[in-house]
Amino acid sequence: MIKTTPVPNVVFEYMPTLSEAELKLYLVILRQTLGWQTGKNKARKVYDWISASQFQKKAGLSRRAITTALASLTHRNLILIADEHGTVLHTPQSRKGKTRLYYRVAVDNGVNKSVDNETTSAEYAPEISRLITSVAQKMLCTKETPTK
Repeated sequence: MIKTTPVPNVVFEYMPTLSEAELKLYLVILRQTLGWQTGKNKARKVYDWISASQFQKKAGLSRRAITTALASLTHRNLILIADEHGTVLHTPQSRKGKTRLYYRVAVDNGVNKSVDNETTSAEYAPEISRLITSVAQKMLCTKETPTK
């Protein structure tokens, strides 16, 4: 018996506009959710907790590439990211500091192709970079060694 993962048609519709990183992450989320059957009725999983290290291992991407691609996928309404209480976290700021993030494919949530299907993750890189820089500037880091 061949085990398979159902791939929603929206993947093929968006494929020409997705970056390699976005496509890899979208496929990982598909595999981790719709690719698993649970319980006696063999229902497909709707969501799954996926850590950054799992994304790195399964997609072969850097953390920065993962962050940028996830921001793009959420902006396009292709995926939903929620916390452990089921609250959907729409922005990287709302996800900051959360220990567990749950991912789901948004095909059953009325994917809206009119959002901006020509935008790629590369266009979000400056914004992500700006956010990372502002966080780093707020941190009090020194290279000085305290003396007695």
